[in-house]
Amino acid sequence: MMTLTYSNGVYSTEVINQTTQQLPVPTEIKITSTTPASFAYYLELIQQSLIKAGTPLKINYQGKLNQQRQDKYFSENKLSLIIRLQSSLLDSNYLRVNVGLTRELIGKRVLLISPEHQRIFDNIHTKQDLINAGLTGGFGEGWFDATVWQYNQLPYIEFSGDKSKIFNMLASGRRHFEYFSRGVNEILHEHARYPDLAIEQHLLFEYHNDFFIYVNKDNPQLHSLLESALIQADTSGLMDELMMKHWGNLEARLNLLQRRHIDLKMPPI
Repeated sequence: MMTLTYSNGVYSTEVINQTTQQLPVPTEIKITSTTPASFAYYLELIQQSLIKAGTPLKINYQGKLNQQRQDKYFSENKLSLIIRLQSSLLDSNYLRVNVGLTRELIGKRVLLISPEHQRIFDNIHTKQDLINAGLTGGFGEGWFDATVWQYNQLPYIEFSGDKSKIFNMLASGRRHFEYFSRGVNEILHEHARYPDLAIEQHLLFEYHNDFFIYVNKDNPQLHSLLESALIQADTSGLMDELMMKHWGNLEARLNLLQRRHIDLKMPPI
């Protein structure tokens, strides 16, 4: 069996001697998302990658599910895959399709805030400034961002359930947190849905991780098909084309080069 690995921008192959019976080729992918609109890029990337690789599969969209329900369905094999930030726990339990899906854009974080709080953020230049100002972030329960914030000793609160309530609670100002960290590839779409919030104007937080597809270990054939197709999408320019189609020029739209960069240390993953 030949496996593909990715390190420092280079794909390589490794041959492993293993005697296995011929595995059946999957005919469909059962998939879901927290919000269909925010999932459009990933869905089209999977579809177009498989088509161009000559292995189009039926996409069976299971509807909107929050992350906790997705994890449950995935563990029960009711979903073919999930898309998550890389972690050692996921790597040990599932097969990771080793192609980052956003070129680490998801690790570049901009804040959603109440408009009246912009004057407070105008004076933030460092992590310590954020701490000294008593500013607290809000995240979903068990999210990777919460782990990063904890590792960097930044105040935060976690909320269970659907993430939509975090936007609403931030807008209401009743739960004593001042911002919601979002990936630069997420925030414009979300701001359009929650116009009572504002995109913070000056700060760009960054940690180094990316979204990856995970499949169950009893589905190595799907893992192999997706990995081959996504490598081709990455190297052919299809991935960049779809990012521009769905997200536009984020550097210009969010003024990324002029923002104050705050590097976040990565916790052991």
